[in-house]
Amino acid sequence: MTTIYFIRHGEYENPFNLLPLRMKGFPLSQLGKDQIKGVGNFLKDKNISVIYSSPILRTRQSAQILSNMLGIQIYFSKSLIEVNSPGLQGKDKFMIKDTFKLPLHIQAHGETIEHIYLRMNRIVSKILREHSHSSVAVVSHGDPLMIYTLKISGKTIDGNHAITDYDTYIPKSGMTKIDYVKGQFHDISKINY
Repeated sequence: MTTIYFIRHGEYENPFNLLPLRMKGFPLSQLGKDQIKGVGNFLKDKNISVIYSSPILRTRQSAQILSNMLGIQIYFSKSLIEVNSPGLQGKDKFMIKDTFKLPLHIQAHGETIEHIYLRMNRIVSKILREHSHSSVAVVSHGDPLMIYTLKISGKTIDGNHAITDYDTYIPKSGMTKIDYVKGQFHDISKINY
């Protein structure tokens, strides 16, 4: 069995309440650092062999805290990066719901749900090939994590079904554990939400 712990980055500094997406900056706040230390404490006895992370600052910092605590290597992958939505990046994050249905997202040629799922699935396939029978930590962002976990659970996510229609959205520093047997999805469980 291969186990992947999907982890959302911790809380980050965002004094102007912007939707940062792929913007530079937005480092972890002290709360975010403490949240990720809590994740690291949980993972200490889980025999994590490697960490994969999005290269964006808030995920990089989260992965680095875990790496320091667990004494393991980090690999950065653009497959785990935040959603590309040029029309929404930098807008007021509290005014944005159902990102993938919004005209600003669609008109600016933002990523589709299917594209996000495919790139997330690509990195999971790589992990299953290269780290079979291991436990791996993956640090990413809310929408990519939700899209991947909902899709492998058999949920429909498209222009008519929002990510939030089915499940509790993964909070900052939230974790989902997914087990794979012989490279195939077996079981999923929420850890801390």
